[in-house]
Order: sequence, then C-alpha cells, then structure tokens
Amino acid sequence: MSDSGLRAMVVASSTRLTIAGTAVLVAGALHVVWPAWATSYLVLLTAGAVLAWRSSSGSGRAVSSLSPSVVAGAILLGAVVNTAVLGLASSLSDGLKVTISLGYTALALSAAFAPTSRRWPPRAAPLLFIAIHAVLIVSWLMAAPPHIDVHVLLTEGSRAFIAGHNPYAMSYPNIYDVQDTLRFYGPGFVVNGEVPFGFPYPPISLLLALPAFALGDVRYTGLVLLTVLALGVLGDGRARSSRPFAVMLLCAPGAIWMMYGAWTETSIVTLLGFALWAIRRQRYTTAAVLLGLLFVSKQYFFVALPCLWMLRPLATRARVATFSASAAAATLPWLVADPPAFVRSLVGYQLAPPWREDSLSLVGEVIRNVGGADIGWLRVLPVAAGLLVATIYSRRSSATASHFATGLALSLLATVMLSKNAVLNYYFLVGGALLLAAWAGLPLQGAAVPEGVVQGSNRVDTGVQPTTTGLASAR
Repeated sequence: MSDSGLRAMVVASSTRLTIAGTAVLVAGALHVVWPAWATSYLVLLTAGAVLAWRSSSGSGRAVSSLSPSVVAGAILLGAVVNTAVLGLASSLSDGLKVTISLGYTALALSAAFAPTSRRWPPRAAPLLFIAIHAVLIVSWLMAAPPHIDVHVLLTEGSRAFIAGHNPYAMSYPNIYDVQDTLRFYGPGFVVNGEVPFGFPYPPISLLLALPAFALGDVRYTGLVLLTVLALGVLGDGRARSSRPFAVMLLCAPGAIWMMYGAWTETSIVTLLGFALWAIRRQRYTTAAVLLGLLFVSKQYFFVALPCLWMLRPLATRARVATFSASAAAATLPWLVADPPAFVRSLVGYQLAPPWREDSLSLVGEVIRNVGGADIGWLRVLPVAAGLLVATIYSRRSSATASHFATGLALSLLATVMLSKNAVLNYYFLVGGALLLAAWAGLPLQGAAVPEGVVQGSNRVDTGVQPTTTGLASAR
C-alpha cells in the first residue's frame, strides 16, 4: 500500500477512536447527573468499545484528514457537559450560567479552529483558552469545597507523609452520614467513625498530590497535570491536529467532576499522555520510566499487561530494566516499610465495600434487575475479561503506540463494565486513553507512514538496524 493510502487509513482510525473516546466520556459524565438512563449509557459504552476495536482493523472508509465535524462535536459535547456541571454546582443566575457556557464553548471551538496569521500565530488561541480554562477551574474549586472520601484520603495521606508517618499504616475519618456510609462502604466497614484502612491507592497517586497539597488543595493535581499535557500536545506542532486535541483533552466530558472530586484517574490519564508524547519524540527511556509508573498507578492495571506486547519493537534490555526499576522505585519502599499494612490497604479496601447501586456496568444492571450481588465469581469475571481482551487485541494488532493505548483502554473498559462498582472515574480513564490513542495515531506533518513497525504511526528513524531485543537507540 502507498504511503498516502496508509496515511488515510491511520487518520480514519484516529477519527473512530475520537468518536469512541467521546462516547465513553459522555456516558460516564451523564450517568452522574441522570443515573436512571443507565441502560442507554451501557449501549453507548458498548458502541464505543466496538468502534475502538474496529479502529485497528483497517476496515471502513479511508480519509485524508481528521474530520472537523467529529472534532467540533467532541469539543462541543465536552464544553456543554462541563459548563452544565459548573452550573449545577453554583448559585449563579440562569442567565449568567448560559452566558458562561456559551462563551466557554465558543472560546474552545475558536482555540481549535481559528484561522492563523502573522499577527495571530497558530498557538495563540489555544494558549488563551488554556489560561482562561485554568482560571475558571481554580476559581470554581476555591468556591466549591468537596464532600468525597477521595479528597480526604489524599489530603490526610499527604499530611501524614510530610509529617513522617506511613499513610498505609493509619486510619482515616469517615465523612459520610449513616445512609451514605452504608451505600459506599456497607455495614460494619466503619469503626468508631474511622475507615480502618490505610491509604487505598498505590503510592504514585500520593506522590503526585504532594505539590498540590502544599498549595492548599490536592485537587489542583489533576488541573495542573492535564494543563501541562495539553501544552505538550499543543507543542507537538508537527501533527496537524495538535490544536484540536489539546482543546479536547481539557474539555473532556466529566473532567470538571474529576477535578472536583480529586479522583486520581485524571493524573493517570496524564501519565499515559506523557508516555505517548515521549514515544512520539523518540525519547524511549523517558517513556519507559513513565510506563513503569503508569502500570503501578492503579491496582487494576495488571489486566492491561499483555498490551505491552504492542510496544515490543522498543523493548531493549536497558528499557525493560528502566521500566521495571521505575515501577519498583514507586512501590517497593512502601511495601518494605510495612508489608501487612500496605497489602491490606491496597487489596482489602477495594474488596470490602459492597456492590454500589449507582454502578454503571453490565453486572450492575443484572444485579438491579435479577439480584445476586454476593456471587463470588463477580470478583473473578472482570479480571478474566480484561486479561482476555488485552491478550486478543495485542495479538491481532500491529505494534504501534496508538494500538497500545487502544488495547489498554479496551481491556480496562471490559474490566469496568463487568465490575460491581463502576462509576465516572473509571470511564474517564478509558475515554481519555482512547482520545490519546487517537492523537498518538496521527502521522506527523509531512512524514511518510511506513508499512513496517510504527510508533503512533510515526517512522522510527534510529539509523541502525533492529536487533533481537528491539529497535536500538542511544536514548
């Protein structure tokens, strides 16, 4: 196939991934506001999964450029959903809410599509939008105190760490009333007003939250990292669609809720984004460090391990060692400090809570209509499904960074959709990963797309022949 034909295929794949990612994000965000439509959201999630799966097959109509209507639709949906969230959580007048929503949406679309000139360079409008977006979110966060356990866990964990205490060997205050305690934790979970588990997330989430804690609010972590990632995507000017994707990341449906609740998946999406950025720049050692941190950032990431097969051309011995050392450095010190407390916090906290009635999953739908919340196999099914999807997708897809991110998203989506507890934060991670896969799959401006091994559809020009361990490089 010619370079032009292959380029058209990968751009078509990125278009499908953009639609799939937006569908997942919209379903997760709308479920927070209107949970009664859960069945419709599950249909939307399934459609997004099918579209993402087909993106690697090369089927469908090839296109020469990313569809402006698809990009505009994704940005429009994100802007409207996010400003609606701001409106629901504020006491502003209806007229002012509408004005802010229209202004924010118009600015987002202008940042993605505004024509450029000598007086108005290509990055001017996106940079203006990024600055206004940051000011708007910071202002809202300062005026909207959170009431969610994630914020308490990150805040108290950061405070304990700075004081020299082990966050995994302590308990945390329960902030919920009796009804919500039963809903989120179940009977007997809370003891004397305390959650009897240590910090329930892997250490990287705590480490990333420390600078924001020093600034006064751990919720700034997601905003800062997502803003830096948008700037990185915008700086990747070698790709024609860097401006729209930078805007799409900031406007991702549900991003406002994610930052309000201090959910750690916002930071995890940025880790994946930085790793893909490093691969596009052929900074493979940096990518290995970031991927090592990514795979120990959440307990459920092990289901996506087979997806690393799609990065095999980059797997020199040195990079594999770097990947492993990065993961170990972010985990082992905490494990060695107090093994029982560390394991109990990371595993026990996740297994103890009951099925949540607001869970957006296929298993949740069955439980709501049929019953059987205590069936033991419900704990095994999502793990098995995630590993199976990751393995099959990795074996059938070519070795590209875009396919790696897609496979990771699909394996996590299979896990979440078959879990007893599935809410916005998990779907934000999946949708964000699909958007990043779409961006990583776009060819660099003016670059040929080879028939062989590609990273994010970019030619790997190392100047040497591949070895038995992968592509050699000085980096």
